[in-house]
Amino acid sequence: MAFETNIENPIRARHPVLELIRSRQKHISDEHTLALAVEGGGMRGTLTAAMLAEMESSGISPDIFDLMVGTSAGVTNCAGYISGNINHAVRIYPDYLNQLGFVRWRRAFFGGPIISMSILLERIMETEVPMDWRKIVDSKKLYSVVADPRTLASTVLGPPENKADAVQQMYATTHIAALAGRPRLYNGIAFYDGSLVAPLPVQEAVGLGASHVLALSSRELGKWRNSQNTYERVVAKLYNRWFPGLDEMLREGMTTRMQEQEELIDNNLSPERPPYVLTIDSKKASLSPIERDKQKIEKAIKIGRAAVRQAFSEV
Repeated sequence: MAFETNIENPIRARHPVLELIRSRQKHISDEHTLALAVEGGGMRGTLTAAMLAEMESSGISPDIFDLMVGTSAGVTNCAGYISGNINHAVRIYPDYLNQLGFVRWRRAFFGGPIISMSILLERIMETEVPMDWRKIVDSKKLYSVVADPRTLASTVLGPPENKADAVQQMYATTHIAALAGRPRLYNGIAFYDGSLVAPLPVQEAVGLGASHVLALSSRELGKWRNSQNTYERVVAKLYNRWFPGLDEMLREGMTTRMQEQEELIDNNLSPERPPYVLTIDSKKASLSPIERDKQKIEKAIKIGRAAVRQAFSEV
């Protein structure tokens, strides 16, 4: 079930976040902290990758932002943006993940992961669409949100100290329960997909000191679900064997997200006081986290780019 609203374009014409971005494009100094918060969601990350690609094409440099906070695929998308090749990296979704066995259900019959993050992190991002790891590390901007089994809440990792650290943080935030096999330990802890607890990490960005946040969502504002789907219920029960209480926390989290959605819509329409948050969402895009239909993926790229063009045309 989804909560719905009839708001067509819930963005105030002169939103403080847009005005700050435009000001920084003109190299006007300020004392604000501008964050980029990016949602993933498996193959739904296509949408936020496309948004970042359009931002890069429009001259909105990653240098404008003081920090970037991502969840799951949102982190790898930010890495491409910082690297300066997000317009190439957005093609990872339709051209590489589909072709190189990123999703293979038959691996499960042999005890392997259905989703192979190593194909993305150790092959595609190394050889097919190589990241500029030095630039990523030196930026000191990239933060990864993970689900922390110790607190049953979100934890923010980063910024990475080196390339190996960056890759391990990406493994942690993208580890999808029941699909990606055993989690890799990060500092001895088995973190999980940050989307379980903070799919759109706005609050995490604010917690890091952001006064202004540009949030890129791979879902449409006003149509977030307020109940778990079958997969989420199965995953919650599976996790609860290891971390008692997690399933209840995840159910309560759905209610919290509905409240956050209302706040995001209000922030788009009537930003009254900091922290200011502007959310660019993905309308009329229907992608599964394990989407394999290339036509749908290509359509999502167009939708993501158009969403950014529309938002920035308001200024």
